[in-house]
Amino acid sequence: MNWTIVAGFIAILGFCGWIYARGKQKHDLTATARTLGLQYTNQEFPNDIPLRRASFFAENDRVEDLLQGVTQGFPVKAFTLVGFPGELAIEKAVVAIKTDARVGEPTTLLRASELQVERVGDWLFFRRSQRRLRASELKQLISDCLSYLHAAEIAH
Repeated sequence: MNWTIVAGFIAILGFCGWIYARGKQKHDLTATARTLGLQYTNQEFPNDIPLRRASFFAENDRVEDLLQGVTQGFPVKAFTLVGFPGELAIEKAVVAIKTDARVGEPTTLLRASELQVERVGDWLFFRRSQRRLRASELKQLISDCLSYLHAAEIAH
């Protein structure tokens, strides 16, 4: 048996599986975006937000799976930020919401949810580190961020 042919066949099957999974992920993200009144876009970098000034951003970071639009009256952008692209990639789920609302120190509930929040100009950046979120998890993350924002507005 020629092991080179077997290895090549396995590599092709793996690549086909990756293409299928990526297509399903894009389909799921498009459906999630639609339910929130957002759009899934292939835009690589959202130039209209001050992401480069955020403390967690590095010059080599890459934006993937960008959802954007207006939901519940707020401009929202949600995406995966990939640091060190490749096998050692560090992925962070980021939700950016444009608001002038005053928000104080993160609440215990926010800290317990492993969310970090940072204001840069008119935008609040919420992030959850260490993994890419599935579409359903991203939908919940956006909902959690908007709920926190509404609670912070009521508190002030």
